Amino acid sequence: MLFEVDNVLKSLGLKYWLTMGTALGLVRDSQFIPWDDDIDIDIYSEVLIPRFDVLIHKLAEAGYVCRYVHRGNTSKVSAYKNNFKISIGMLYLDGELRRSKLAKFPKRFFENSIEYALDGRLFNIPAPTDEYLSLIYKDWKTPIRSDNERDCYTDEYGY
Repeated sequence: MLFEVDNVLKSLGLKYWLTMGTALGLVRDSQFIPWDDDIDIDIYSEVLIPRFDVLIHKLAEAGYVCRYVHRGNTSKVSAYKNNFKISIGMLYLDGELRRSKLAKFPKRFFENSIEYALDGRLFNIPAPTDEYLSLIYKDWKTPIRSDNERDCYTDEYGY
């Protein structure tokens, strides 16, 4: 499914980053986290807003059921297929930060991203990855399986 969405995003010329638990699993375990319920993708709001409706249409053409929220620069899309979810969020520029509805990150994490190879394809991940993941997770190097997000996320991240 990631490759399908990668094809759609690239066909629209949208640069994106694998973020949150998706980035965590790839960096820490070289695979997706088995108990994570989605693939997390973030895109700059100024790039996605003009193409938001086209993205939804293209995902629907590819067989995804899309739920979306139009709320300006923090709009989002949840695309479902085969009982799995792709979460596509927006990050807007606020000085030296990139913000979403719930989080804020230094913009340099996205400006200096790395490419992660997965089955012959390259995907952007915020970098430096250690700093990015340490901002979000209390102990990103140790797998924690919990239904309580407060067990995993740092206070600075905002949960």
